[in-house]
Amino acid sequence: MRGASLAISGSITFNDSTDDNNVLSAYVMQQDVLIPTLTVAETLSYAADLRLGASTSKLERETIVKEVILELGLKDCANTRIGDNEHKGCSGGEKRRVSIGVQLLANPSVLYLDEPTTGVFL
Repeated sequence: MRGASLAISGSITFNDSTDDNNVLSAYVMQQDVLIPTLTVAETLSYAADLRLGASTSKLERETIVKEVILELGLKDCANTRIGDNEHKGCSGGEKRRVSIGVQLLANPSVLYLDEPTTGVFL
């Protein structure tokens, strides 16, 4: 409950700018939601087609997908199916990195991660 003498003030900035119209954020859920029959590369390509749309050429989307695969250390499992409880596939850590990669495709300014180490054995 606010008192009559309480004053609220302040500002919100991002990189020292009050203009937040160009701030793109992304959210990685705690639970990986991936299609188990697709490979890592197919998953990221499919997501790039949906997230980047027609304004990005096919060659640009392919380049972005390759960069994300390399950046997240997914090169060795790029052709491995995601898998599920019934079909062996990627490890928990690889799945987690694929989920992060799906969001990184759009090059967000801020990436929110809900329990990023869930399912990853340290």
